Order: sequence, then C-alpha cells, then structure tokens
Amino acid sequence: MGFWDKVKKKGFRFKITIPWIETKKEAEEMFKKLKEFFAWKRVSSFLKAIFKGALLLLFSELKDLAIEAAKLVVEKGLPTDEEKRHEFQRIMRAKAKEKGYELKDSLLNLLREIAVAYLKGEK
Repeated sequence: MGFWDKVKKKGFRFKITIPWIETKKEAEEMFKKLKEFFAWKRVSSFLKAIFKGALLLLFSELKDLAIEAAKLVVEKGLPTDEEKRHEFQRIMRAKAKEKGYELKDSLLNLLREIAVAYLKGEK
C-alpha cells in the first residue's frame, strides 16, 4: 500500500490552495482550460502521426531517386570519390527539382550513403 492509499484510508482531506485562484469559478475556468489544452495534445499527436506518414512517403520516394542516381554515377565510372559525390548531387538535385523538391547538402549526403549501402547489399 502506497503513501497516498494510506492517506485515503485514514480519511484525510487536503485542500489545495493556489494563490491566484480565489473563487470556485476561477478554479473551474482554469480546469476547463487545462482540459482544452490536453484535448489539443491529442489532436497534435494525431497531426504528428500524419506528418510522420507524409515524411515516410517523401523519404521512400527520395530513396528510390537516390538509388537511381547512384546507379547512373556507377555507370559513368568516375575515378575519384569527390567527382562521384558531385555527380550524385547534380543528378539528385535535377531529379528532385523535377518532382518539386529542394534538397540540402546534408540530406543529399544521407541519401547518397543509403544508396551506396543499398547497392553494396544488392551485389
């Protein structure tokens, strides 16, 4: 039996006072606002799930473009990693622009690593 269970069993009553709440009406309004806030939290978690799904769809599409771009770079047979990286970024930016996306270097590097790992696993 926990502390609060013992307190309930003995029949103690607690009165919580909050200095800025003076009337019962003010307390009811505060709890109503808290209730609305937590209802919004449920809605926001729903929206998070929707955005997460949209990001997964976007990422899967970008992943396919990255694999395609990596295969094109391999076919070109460029000698250095730097040239391969620049060519990959050029191809990916062009393909992404066709789809209406603008990609930052950090995302391009991540997609390149994923595509390279995929192609190595494919062999």
